[in-house]
Amino acid sequence: MTTDPDLILCDIISHELGLDSLYVSAFAQNWKSPKDSGLYVVVEPGVQKTNSVVTVFDPTTQEENQSIAVVQEFILTITSKDRTAFQRKEEVLMALASIYSVQQQEAQGVRITRGTDPVDLSFIEGVSALKRYEIRCHMFYLKTKTASVSYFDTFQSLEALTNG
Repeated sequence: MTTDPDLILCDIISHELGLDSLYVSAFAQNWKSPKDSGLYVVVEPGVQKTNSVVTVFDPTTQEENQSIAVVQEFILTITSKDRTAFQRKEEVLMALASIYSVQQQEAQGVRITRGTDPVDLSFIEGVSALKRYEIRCHMFYLKTKTASVSYFDTFQSLEALTNG
């Protein structure tokens, strides 16, 4: 995989919803609450589950090959100051299932699951009337690492010790 999983999702959502990258961001990337009537989407990592970790030594190359299979939950928060988030929240679900999404998943070696139904969290904002919806999805991906290692059967030679 060549790109971080959250950035893959940002790219898919930005492309499919026709939003500038300023309006779709990864969590904790200096995102600020909407000041205009635009649609904003924040991609936040949730719970991560490790499915397997495999280590294999290749004696022909003297390398250790490791891989880890991960399922990462992502929380997609869709917000706007007007009704745009309410009107377009389903487009985020459609973006996850789009042909562009499938192409990106194949190119990056990941798999994105269908998202959950949008949950209305607008009540959190109280009287400010910021429209806020949350969709959760999961991404399956594999990370690999190769490292050169010393051959493991280079032991010290044995000496026989006798009394006398």
